[in-house]
Amino acid sequence: YERYSKRFGHDFAIAVTDVPNFSYIRYHIGNYVRDTEGCPLNNWGFYWDEKKQIFVGSRSTACYLNFYEFLKKGFDQNLEIWVDIRR
Repeated sequence: YERYSKRFGHDFAIAVTDVPNFSYIRYHIGNYVRDTEGCPLNNWGFYWDEKKQIFVGSRSTACYLNFYEFLKKGFDQNLEIWVDIRR
């Protein structure tokens, strides 16, 4: 949170709660699997990197900032926000 607060001026961290057997789940920026330890990464899309033989996300920062602003507007209106994550 501190890093994003300083970089983007954020007022809150986007966290996922009430997941059995998991804690400290945060939405954050990242385009590669190495960028996460199980947290959801925001991306506008993805592509297959033929050379590395992996999927790579695209435009993560722009997507994350858009998601943050969407949530902020909801919080400013005192809306309850739910995210349904399915695997």
